[in-house]
Amino acid sequence: MTAVSRDRRELWWLESFLSVNGTTGTHRERRLRLYRYLCETCQHEEVSDVSGWGESPKGTRQCCLCNRVWLPGDGGPEATE
Repeated sequence: MTAVSRDRRELWWLESFLSVNGTTGTHRERRLRLYRYLCETCQHEEVSDVSGWGESPKGTRQCCLCNRVWLPGDGGPEATE
């Protein structure tokens, strides 16, 4: 597993902050643009095995940053936990 850069972590923190504290249309628009950018460029460096959550089958993985989910057989990165 490659460590997520401090800059990326700061951008994800900013996106989270804006999603809770963005009070104007401009804040919400910037948060959405930042979120889309981060998801499109995510390298899925922190992936967890989420097997057994709800109805998810064994081997289901989810990126801890962008929340993308891979079902068994989808390929994708390996779980780090």
